[in-house]
Amino acid sequence: LKAAEMAARRGYDVTPAEARARLGGRLLAVEKLGPKRELLLAIDWLERTLDELGVRVLLDHAVTSAELAAFDRVIVATGAHSE
Repeated sequence: LKAAEMAARRGYDVTPAEARARLGGRLLAVEKLGPKRELLLAIDWLERTLDELGVRVLLDHAVTSAELAAFDRVIVATGAHSE
């Protein structure tokens, strides 16, 4: 999200996509940790900032290879899994 924000600020046309229905990835796991929930404010701030910059975020969207081929540049954040 931060990369999308910085690229948008530099004038690039940015389209972040998230496979889930909500932004935040692994950071969302802190929701159950009481005071550490404040970390989620970073997600809220980035969402608002992207909205103010006119960046359309695709939620619940798994990007296809055909979609990737349409872009000049791509940043891929694959996420993380805990075991």
